[in-house]
Amino acid sequence: METDPRRWIAALRASHDRLVTQVAGFDDGALGHPSMCSDWSVAQVLSHLGSGAEIGRATLAATVEGRDATTDLEAVWGRWNAMAPREMATQFAIADRQLVETYESLDDTQLAELRPSLPFLPEPIDVATLAGFRLSEHALHSWDVAAAFDHEAELAPDAAALLVDRQPALVALVGRFLPRETRPPDPARRFVLELGDSVALQPVDPEFGRAQLEIPAEALVRLTAGRLRLGWPSADVAPDGTTLDVLRTAFPGY
Repeated sequence: METDPRRWIAALRASHDRLVTQVAGFDDGALGHPSMCSDWSVAQVLSHLGSGAEIGRATLAATVEGRDATTDLEAVWGRWNAMAPREMATQFAIADRQLVETYESLDDTQLAELRPSLPFLPEPIDVATLAGFRLSEHALHSWDVAAAFDHEAELAPDAAALLVDRQPALVALVGRFLPRETRPPDPARRFVLELGDSVALQPVDPEFGRAQLEIPAEALVRLTAGRLRLGWPSADVAPDGTTLDVLRTAFPGY
């Protein structure tokens, strides 16, 4: 997995620029349009990304200053949820830019030595891992927006190339299960997915023989996030020894 934080930050910048450029052309109807994220409009997806950017920036600032992050999450979410759709879009662009710029402002020593803490993790992580969490969220929700208007939308290649190697760590957080294997060929990786009382996605020897699935890297990322849906790109891949329905049940999305 890529450990250079600057690569993750550059991908975050690119994802930010793409989504902000797209959203800038949305009228009120587009902002109110259902997104691909269940029960959320496009504006609500942007609100979620905006509040996440605000919280993420506060976490980074606290880490740089050597103090505990004390963000009142409920207050942040409540404030963003109360915004009108147009304000959600406008404030998202500002908050997201500020988060990316905060990452970009870190010097080499900070990038190497900072260890931010997240409430759902047992120990602090490095900046590359933190930026990776944000890129995963940003890329998937960017797809939620893009795919609401473009039936051929896929995850951005630069994001997918980085995120595919994060899937072993993420699967334990999002999956549930029977033994299956997945293999994304672009970029080429081979994993075994174990679905039982616990969940694991691990690199596997090329000769390992169980059910197999050849799938693009970006589609594997969408699959584990519950976004490889019937009728959408790569949803017609043909697994050998299993079905996509089984895998979709294992990964209901978030």
